[in-house]
Amino acid sequence: QKEMEELQAHARRLEKVLEDANSELAGLTRKSGELERELQQAEQAEQARQEAAKSEKAAKNAELEALRQRVHEALAAELELRSHQAALEAEKKDLQQQAD
Repeated sequence: QKEMEELQAHARRLEKVLEDANSELAGLTRKSGELERELQQAEQAEQARQEAAKSEKAAKNAELEALRQRVHEALAAELELRSHQAALEAEKKDLQQQAD
């Protein structure tokens, strides 16, 4: 009889230990799920940040290319003006020589 009671008491202690372990496992599982969601959110935020940086870089590159094009056009216009100016100077000189 006494041995049976001891075995039953031991079984109750083991059941309590098992319940505690199951409860702790459930808590850890919840915490793991929360951490997984946080990780996913952080990864999504980082991906969004990288995409925004990529878009910003592309926009700056496009702006730089537009500026290069404007500089190229301005230099071409300057060369054309200098060419016209030289032609006008030559024509002026020619006219002055004819007048003399």
